[in-house]
Amino acid sequence: MMNSIRFSKIALGLVGGALLAGPALAHDRHDDRGHDQYQHHHRIGGKGADDLMPWLRNTPEGQRWVLGRYDRDGNGRINESSARDANRAFMRLADRNGDRRLTRREIDRGLDHISRYGWGYADRRW
Repeated sequence: MMNSIRFSKIALGLVGGALLAGPALAHDRHDDRGHDQYQHHHRIGGKGADDLMPWLRNTPEGQRWVLGRYDRDGNGRINESSARDANRAFMRLADRNGDRRLTRREIDRGLDHISRYGWGYADRRW
C-alpha cells in the first residue's frame, strides 16, 4: 500500500513536471513570416553582392531568388550588372504604389511573393 502511494506521487510529479516543462522546452524553428530558420541560407558572393538591396542580400528568400535567377553559372557569385537587374526586378514587383520607395510592408509582401511562387515569377504583380 505504501509503495503504491509513493509510486503514484512520483508518477504524478513526473507527469506534472513534464507538462510544465513542455512549453519551456519547445523551440519554434520558424521566424515571424513562418519560414524555417534551419533552412540552408545561401551566401551571395561576387562583386555585385554589396550592391544588392539589403533584403535581397540578407534574407533567405532574397538570397534564393537572386541566386536562382541571376547566378548564371551557379557558383554563388553575381556581378554588379546582375545585382542592378535583381534590384530593379524586385522594385517592380514589390513597389505597390509606384513611388520608387519600398515600405516595410511592401518588402515583406515582395519577399513573401517570391518565396511562395518561386524565382521565375518576379516580373508578375500579384
